[in-house]
Amino acid sequence: VSNNDGEITNTRPSGSLTGAGLPKPLSANHVAASIRSLLLAVWSRRTPRTTSTASHAVAPHVASFAHEIWNRRNNIRHARHNSQSQADYVRRMAQTAEDAGFDSVWISDRTVYPKDLAARYPDEFGLGKADPSAQNVLEAVTTLSYIAGATTRVKVGMSVLVLPFRHPVLNAKMLTTLDVLSGGRLIAGFGTGWMPEEFATMNADFDERGRVTDEHIRAFIALCQGEEYEGSITSTAGMTFFPRPLQTPYPPIWIGGNSKAAIRRAVRHGDAWHGIGQSPSEVSSTRNAIGILCETEGRPPSEVAITLRSTLVLNREVLDETGQRKTLTGSPQQIRDDLDQYQDAGLDYLVLSIDQPTEDDTAQAAFSFAKLANL
Repeated sequence: VSNNDGEITNTRPSGSLTGAGLPKPLSANHVAASIRSLLLAVWSRRTPRTTSTASHAVAPHVASFAHEIWNRRNNIRHARHNSQSQADYVRRMAQTAEDAGFDSVWISDRTVYPKDLAARYPDEFGLGKADPSAQNVLEAVTTLSYIAGATTRVKVGMSVLVLPFRHPVLNAKMLTTLDVLSGGRLIAGFGTGWMPEEFATMNADFDERGRVTDEHIRAFIALCQGEEYEGSITSTAGMTFFPRPLQTPYPPIWIGGNSKAAIRRAVRHGDAWHGIGQSPSEVSSTRNAIGILCETEGRPPSEVAITLRSTLVLNREVLDETGQRKTLTGSPQQIRDDLDQYQDAGLDYLVLSIDQPTEDDTAQAAFSFAKLANL
């Protein structure tokens, strides 16, 4: 379910995010992986526009880092509030992504959330649903900067940055700086946000989030190219912006969300549409819709990559409300079959959340997936 402006409200994946690559014959091993709060990208048929690398696989995706890790098996909560343990956790998962052959690492974005989250959103966070504590995430841009310094190869991205919470000029400076210092490895995932309570706390207008997001993206594109920007939320007339990003004309922009508004935004402003939790048949339908919108906008459909963020549960089937096995859950062969179906549906890039009870289990699952996907 999505709201009217492009962001998912009750189908976001939970647990550790890890990327998985589709089986050969893909030409590259670009996979994203994520542990609990880290998302890893695994596979892509073709890599969305980027000037720093050329690839055709899915990338590791690091979503967000939880301040606590829930050991479901032992029903024990392991506190992760110590700053050094947080840093060690992030570094380990980022290095796991590189060592396993994933393509990218991603972080989610959350500032605050209601203490009674499960009661307010039972379809998402109620009994048997996503763990509310998974909303405890480190700040995305800061964490990606740390990851970039701890790695040499994987791309770094956010899935996705909520633009209405940020000042467009300062945000652009932080992202272009990250692109420069990472050696051109940034993927800029942008979205509108979905939680009214978070908007109220951030003193942001929930009803205007779509318009603000569109203008924010236009300002980012202009500043990256050394152009002045004049809009309703900011003006840089007569001002100099520094630095320009290493990737030209700007880092790849991925637009997150499953709604019609998000898909339109991806066609108008993005290099990729970044969906959440869709099945292969749903991906195929979205791909067709993007093709129709591209024709209307006079844009080649090949310019808009089809990307997806989903959850991987290895060696355990998870059933949906109808009793059917959820995609990307179950045995290695079932997972490989799912990857084949995504490839046939036209998916270009897959970002996975690895659902495992502990850090060690998540790391092992990342390597296991890399082996079955031939990364």
